[in-house]
Amino acid sequence: MKRYLSAIIILICTIYVHAQNWEKRHKFAKTYFGVSNYIVPRLSIGRFLDTNEDIQSFNRNGFLSPAINMGATHFWGYADFYVSINTSDIKFRDDELSNSFRLGTFTGCRVYPFVST
Repeated sequence: MKRYLSAIIILICTIYVHAQNWEKRHKFAKTYFGVSNYIVPRLSIGRFLDTNEDIQSFNRNGFLSPAINMGATHFWGYADFYVSINTSDIKFRDDELSNSFRLGTFTGCRVYPFVST
């Protein structure tokens, strides 16, 4: 029974095995660098405790956060791994109260579906 099952698995695996396309075999991974901007047009109302420990509200304005991007497409363009490092924020207007909002660093992966040609 084990030999029969092994033979079926080998047969199924060999059906889907194809030789690598000569034009694509050197395109396994490609690195890229870039710049992007994250724009936050407006934020919700901020709250803080004053000296009497009462809750006070203040308006927070939007900001722009430039980022440096580094990434690479892998597996002949079917996956994209990237890192986006945000730099200092640029506020649209001064806030009533000094505050900051940091986006940090993003890492991610995009997977693109296989399309036969």
